[in-house]
Amino acid sequence: METSHKELINLIDLCRLDEHFKSSVSPMFAWRDWLIKEGFSKHTIKLMDILQEDYSEVFERSWGTPNSHKSVSPFDLAKWLCTKANNVGAKVSLQLFLDFIEKPIVPLYVISLVEGVMPSETYYFDKRTYLCTFEGLPEGVRERMNVGAVSRGIFMVRYLLTL
Repeated sequence: METSHKELINLIDLCRLDEHFKSSVSPMFAWRDWLIKEGFSKHTIKLMDILQEDYSEVFERSWGTPNSHKSVSPFDLAKWLCTKANNVGAKVSLQLFLDFIEKPIVPLYVISLVEGVMPSETYYFDKRTYLCTFEGLPEGVRERMNVGAVSRGIFMVRYLLTL
């Protein structure tokens, strides 16, 4: 039976304050045996056990790009959840993970700032490659860029693939 999100949030909150856990690195062997041997707290082990039980499909696949990917252990996921929780809180951290596993496909773009070209509109080379102004950049990209430095530039955008 799936553990309640409230219990996971409480465990994330406890573990993100655990200095022993925060300072540890991912084990290269059986994570659970190592946690017990190293004296990790019961709530840290419980968090990883719940993640293993409720989200086993996450640990059965490789994550990354076709050229660079890795397996993720319950330790790795717990560490990510706790690290992220330090910035955004346990509830948001868990929700980001749940959103990601619900839709693990993200677009991958290569975007270059181009000088010496000033098109008045977006110019398409093909369906996946175009020149554009700042306003023509893909949704979500503009918000993460330094507007002052690049708002008047021209960009070459190449949509590579979906991960």
